[in-house]
Amino acid sequence: MSKRMEKLYEKHWNAIVDEMAPWKKKLIINNFDVVDGHHVYRDKQTQDIANYIAHECAKRAESEEYDILKKKSLKNN
Repeated sequence: MSKRMEKLYEKHWNAIVDEMAPWKKKLIINNFDVVDGHHVYRDKQTQDIANYIAHECAKRAESEEYDILKKKSLKNN
């Protein structure tokens, strides 16, 4: 994965978490363990929230990446 995509994913993950209800935000921020460098959520409810965030994050980040590449392509023509 490119550095730009890493930054886009992080940007959108943080934005989505910021948009969430306070109780969901608290779960995502405080209800995990780190195992082998990965966040492992402690219960199904929190994991489901994290899965939703990851899905939305991917859609937003990949859409932004598409727009960036499209803009570069148009600029080069």
